[in-house]
Amino acid sequence: MYILSMSVGSLHVGWAILGNTQTALILMEQFGIAEDDIKLYNSILGNCGLIGVMIGSLFGGPLIMKGRRLAIYFFSISLVIGVVFTLIQTFPTMCIGRFICGFSGGIFQMCNIKAVQETLPNRLVGVYGSSSGAFLAIGVFLAALVGGVTLPTDPEDYADDKMWRITYGFPLLFVIWQLLMISLKWKYEPLDFLIKRERDEEVLKFLPLIYDIPKRKNVDLKDKQAVSDYYKIFIAKRRIELIAAEAEAAKVTFKDAVFGQDYYRATWMSACLNIGNQFSAIGPVCIYSSTILDEVMKETDGEFPITIREGVLIIGAVTMVSALLGVFPAKFMGRKLILTSSHMALAITHAIIAILYAIKSFVAMYIFMQIFIFWFYIGTGNVSFIYAGEACVDQAMGVVLGVRWMTEMIMSFTISFMIASNMGVVYTFVVYAILNVIAFAFMCTLKETRGKTP
Repeated sequence: MYILSMSVGSLHVGWAILGNTQTALILMEQFGIAEDDIKLYNSILGNCGLIGVMIGSLFGGPLIMKGRRLAIYFFSISLVIGVVFTLIQTFPTMCIGRFICGFSGGIFQMCNIKAVQETLPNRLVGVYGSSSGAFLAIGVFLAALVGGVTLPTDPEDYADDKMWRITYGFPLLFVIWQLLMISLKWKYEPLDFLIKRERDEEVLKFLPLIYDIPKRKNVDLKDKQAVSDYYKIFIAKRRIELIAAEAEAAKVTFKDAVFGQDYYRATWMSACLNIGNQFSAIGPVCIYSSTILDEVMKETDGEFPITIREGVLIIGAVTMVSALLGVFPAKFMGRKLILTSSHMALAITHAIIAILYAIKSFVAMYIFMQIFIFWFYIGTGNVSFIYAGEACVDQAMGVVLGVRWMTEMIMSFTISFMIASNMGVVYTFVVYAILNVIAFAFMCTLKETRGKTP
């Protein structure tokens, strides 16, 4: 439950990714954007959130050093400000607001990742380390759900719609939920953070909430002094381990982490891994799923069996379920095996989608879009976060995550132009298939990290 309370903020990253998908056509109509300019303005508005996530991830490390919970409190305020800006219906204020919300989401995700690393033993990181990706996916689903329930389906109603504000204002509920959890129940910073700063009184209150004393230790749980002594010994041993690790880490500067002989390979391999992760095209397919479905509607003269709104909602639901199922491969399988098999499956699936669209088998194509999402989240979608945490020193994580979101931003910005060009949907997915073959080849060069983190 503690990891849950620290993970809620990652919902905002999912919202930054998909929050504009269903409102886009409504807002473009209300802004009076010319038909030829819709793709440009929609791409700008849609990607402002991703730019914020990228910058928040890149520079978030120093901003959370004084406390993970403290950072959540502070950036909850900034996120509320961002939401307020998005509710002011001008294009500049909405872009600024989405950037602020994305930036805050990037910080929340950093807090999420650090809470897992600083509270759980290594043997549980594989299970709970995917919480960041899982909550991101839940955010995607909730964005699709809220839009599907509140927004009009008839284009004639777009000009007068006011319900789009519910989609943009909904993240306020995430803020309230997380603040209540970390204020009323889980009032403590992550375990290792407290131990390193010698805040032992808080540690002694926090430990019984998250860990039971193993029976093999033969501690009388009814004897409060014996329990306290056990925890004090644990704290002392853990502090020695952390001091030794911190002393070693203190020798590593940011320059060393990025370019140093002992660290650069892990840093840039993890960065390239995350570029490969975004070569999957999960961002553009999810963010512009409504654009893809709109092309299908045109090809079928509106006879496709589900509406665009329903199609986006199904994609959101599949995203959430697949991300939750992604916990299990990470628990039982090696990172390298998951990454290589995932990208090969993604390459094949993209190729099948292209073929099915070309032969106008649109229902089958849409089904394979769901299979694509499934392959992503049970594979590279979850494990890429875990691998980077296991391979990189902390000083490099901002670079790794920043590169990840920069790649997604580029991929997401270009898809609408690719589809509108002579490439169309078919060759757009052919390109994605080729990119995943490249990613597969790269993943084959990685070293296994499961069970090998010090």
